[in-house]
This record gives sequence, structure tokens and C-alpha cells, in this order.
Amino acid sequence: MKTSKPHRVRLSEVAITVLRVSAQRAAWSRIAPTALTFPGLKRDQPMSDMTVCAILQRMGRADLTPHGFRSSFRDWAAESTDAPNHVALNMR
Repeated sequence: MKTSKPHRVRLSEVAITVLRVSAQRAAWSRIAPTALTFPGLKRDQPMSDMTVCAILQRMGRADLTPHGFRSSFRDWAAESTDAPNHVALNMR
């Protein structure tokens, strides 16, 4: 967090499922284990924004960019969930 103080947030069942599937896929692939949910090709580095751009292009959504994802998520969380503000602001 920006305050450098750790905090814990209980994960939803869906989030836990995403993490479990991600770990299983990593175990079946050539990718080394990592603490990142969406690892990049470089060790201990997250997936790059260029990778996300390429995925969006292959999906036929070149009109979208990774830059707005966090803001869009924050808006969705505020409008559609009961997540406290500090939780939604710090989701990554």
C-alpha cells in the first residue's frame, strides 16, 4: 500500500478460484512459480501493459487500453458492490 503498512482483506470465493486456477496453470506450464497472479515472462515481473494490449487486440478490442482498467474497476466496485472504499482503491 502507499502507506507501507500491511493490511489484510478477505478474498471472495471467486477471487480464491482465480488464484487456484492460476497456480494450477503455472504448475502445468513452463512458467516458474511466482507470487504474481498474472506474471510476465521476466522473473518476478508482472505482465506488461504491451502484453495486455496484444491480448485486447486478439480479442478484437483494440479500442480498449490497459490504462483505464484500474479506474473502471474502481467505478464498478463503488457502484456494484459493498466493498469498502479502501479495499476497492487498493485492488490490483
